[in-house]
Amino acid sequence: MRLFLLTLRGFLILSSVLCANEVALIAVTDKPLCQALNSSSCFGIEKLPRFGWSFSDSEEVKSKTQVMMAGHQGGYLGYPRDYYAPLNSTERSDIHYIITSLANRSLASILFHKSELEAAGDRIDHVHPLRFLECVFTTEEYKVGIRNIRGRGWIWGDFIGGIKSSLGVEADIDNLTHEMIYDFATTVQIKPGLILPEIQNRNWDKFVDLLIMHIPRKGDGNRYDD
Repeated sequence: MRLFLLTLRGFLILSSVLCANEVALIAVTDKPLCQALNSSSCFGIEKLPRFGWSFSDSEEVKSKTQVMMAGHQGGYLGYPRDYYAPLNSTERSDIHYIITSLANRSLASILFHKSELEAAGDRIDHVHPLRFLECVFTTEEYKVGIRNIRGRGWIWGDFIGGIKSSLGVEADIDNLTHEMIYDFATTVQIKPGLILPEIQNRNWDKFVDLLIMHIPRKGDGNRYDD
């Protein structure tokens, strides 16, 4: 019982610290954005959207919140997301952690490391979704990993939901140009004409499926189990 109480006390202290941090984060944003979030209590605050995926936020909530933030310049870090900004070592490390964890860890382990995974997602929220996908589909380990994630039910649902929301936001602010799409297609070695219609029609599920199906693999190691 004593151990339980000490653990509970530690949890409450940690929750208070996290609560204070979230209030401070909301406080520095512009007033219309804070009003739009429509929250009055600490734990009732709708968290800022993450790039990638979340355990709790519905896709609709994430999409609406991201579009709202995209309408307030400076509303999120990196507005608008810069496709031409190269990934740094920290961003690559976070992508590696997210992809390999979701692809290979057990469900229990993923839940146990939920906070670390969400923190990694927060840190790459400013990365342009095409740059994120480029990293995934130019790395052999991640090509296998994203296929593994696709077969993992709700884990895939949360993961792809975040990618779809980010793509939708950038499309809404005309930040998915033909030049970007052709550059992306050339880098990941897929025919631009294959993916362009899906991007134009905002068929994000089909777009990602085409990347998984058609981007070539190198070598024979860790081949997909078709």
